[in-house]
Amino acid sequence: RGSAMRRGGTRRVGLVPLVPLVAMGAAVAACSAMVHGLEATAVSCGSMIQVQHVASSYFLHSHEISWGSGSRQQSVTALEGQSDDGNYWLVKESFGESMCDPGVPVVCGQAVRLEHVSTERNLHTHAVRSPLSGFQEVSCFGQEDEGDENDDWEVVCVDDGTHMGDPKIWTVGQTFRLRNRATGGYLRTSDQHRFTDSNCPKCPIIGQQEVTAAPRTDRMSIWTTGDAGFWIEAAHTQVCTGSESVCS
Repeated sequence: RGSAMRRGGTRRVGLVPLVPLVAMGAAVAACSAMVHGLEATAVSCGSMIQVQHVASSYFLHSHEISWGSGSRQQSVTALEGQSDDGNYWLVKESFGESMCDPGVPVVCGQAVRLEHVSTERNLHTHAVRSPLSGFQEVSCFGQEDEGDENDDWEVVCVDDGTHMGDPKIWTVGQTFRLRNRATGGYLRTSDQHRFTDSNCPKCPIIGQQEVTAAPRTDRMSIWTTGDAGFWIEAAHTQVCTGSESVCS
């Protein structure tokens, strides 16, 4: 099936390698570079973004650490620091769709997959109870283009978004929710569900927050892309660092 991260043969078909760019960390910021004739504030196929929780200011995060219970898949948490390499996610087409064209903007209401850049697994949820709140566990799942419908997240724009034609475009800095198409759960986190020595003795994610999915919509399910994002094309890379553009 189509994927912007197809592994068979050439790695990352249609995209330049991303992992070496991750070390730029917090220095990466949105700017007014143009991609396919649109300002680079549009979140697009091939965008590499950070997803920040509005209420807590923590960042959607993953790492090579598996849940010790539940599915035992790769864990997803929310991390306080912005500069960690594990905070980057690649925007790509939904499960079963043909590979999307890099630079094509994502519209509000569209389903996408978010691939964790460092580990190349998709953001995923399912009917497994999370360890702290008991909501739907969120994990990263799939290798070698493996995946399923539980990897699909609908972008539900909270504010009006930006008109770059019709329909409205998902933009950097806009507030949004992510609704899982398979379970109906909205991605959420809360400082009330933080891993501590008491609830997770000697575990490697102490200080991080549990990320879950639940059918409710409230302030704990609102996210933003903050000011981090850059756009990848096959022929070149446009990187925005402050007011400076570096192309290679």
